[in-house]
Amino acid sequence: MRLFPFSFSDMTVAKGRFGWLVWGAAFLISAQAFAEERRYGGQTVLEWHERIKNESLQEMARPDVVAGLLEIVNDPQAGWANRRQAALTLGRIGAPAAAAVPDLIRLLNSGERDATATRMWALRALALLGTAAADATTAVAGIINDQNEPFFVQATALETLGCIGKDRPETLPVLLAALQSDQQRPVNGNNELRMAAAEAMGLLGPAAAAAIPELIRALHSDWGLLQRAAAESLGRIGPQAELAAPNLADVVLFSTAEEAREAAAEALALVGESGISILEKLSRDEEPDVRRLSIRGLAKCPAIPSVQSRLMTLLDDAEPANQVVAAQALLNRQLEKERAVSVLIDLLGAEDRSTRQLAYRVLSARPELLRGSAERLQELAHDQHAPTTSRTAALKLLRFLGP
Repeated sequence: MRLFPFSFSDMTVAKGRFGWLVWGAAFLISAQAFAEERRYGGQTVLEWHERIKNESLQEMARPDVVAGLLEIVNDPQAGWANRRQAALTLGRIGAPAAAAVPDLIRLLNSGERDATATRMWALRALALLGTAAADATTAVAGIINDQNEPFFVQATALETLGCIGKDRPETLPVLLAALQSDQQRPVNGNNELRMAAAEAMGLLGPAAAAAIPELIRALHSDWGLLQRAAAESLGRIGPQAELAAPNLADVVLFSTAEEAREAAAEALALVGESGISILEKLSRDEEPDVRRLSIRGLAKCPAIPSVQSRLMTLLDDAEPANQVVAAQALLNRQLEKERAVSVLIDLLGAEDRSTRQLAYRVLSARPELLRGSAERLQELAHDQHAPTTSRTAALKLLRFLGP
């Protein structure tokens, strides 16, 4: 029985489930158990829980703290949850906890009863350590290449490899092999691995340039999540991925997965001049949703005159929802603020409810821009012909301005 000594003041220990203990007997039993409690760095697991909860990572970035947490990590008797918490805390501490790397590598191949669960939290701890855990690259790559591993462990290992192996030459070939894999796995396991590999390439940034052809191939997958991962990684590679711009445009135009289309539009903003030129062209498309996506992409572009001019023009887009997106982009760039606010206030009275809500959210995030618009908001708040939600939104915005 393990009972904390100070948990008996309500006398629940006298109930049957505690063996009808009287308070004094229960206290003595608990005090003895507490005295015998295993200690790590001189503290019990309960005391470590309190430290982890209450101390900052900077305060914990000391050799004695790292050593104590490592004792918990290495003790199977400490319990799975406690070991996991200690390992993840070491990961969050970062480089000052690099001494944990050899032990975490060992745990990747341990023969413990809960070996799979142990590998999962060891991998996550290594990922949190980042490049400070680069020495684990070979061991993590071994898990990825082991076809006997469950696919969810391999997927976690792929993410870990992207975090720790940015500067290691063996990293990209392992990720490429996983992205190219056609091995059949249950429950979309193969797709999951390919997606994890594509996402990990994004963590490498420009260092993943050699993977551009395979990422372009992934853009043409029929699985939207893989398309999204490939598009995001191409964007993170940057201008070296400019040759992917037409393929990203195809995703914007033809993919059936909204998350993939959004990722492709934003990636076009990051892959160089060709991508920006395509976004400007897409912003003139006859389809409102294509124009909306292009505006989101243009919002990510560098502050060049052609982009600024195009965003200003899109304030007059025929689709009210697109006007909101353009206004938000201009406000983020500190451009045409008065005009953008005016358009947003007009759109508080739009017929479409979602457009009204979006306009309100943009304005409520920038209350300092409303000071010259009190009169217009008052008019809308008292307009009996306006939708109730429009009047309510105007009243809420007026509260930001005070009495």
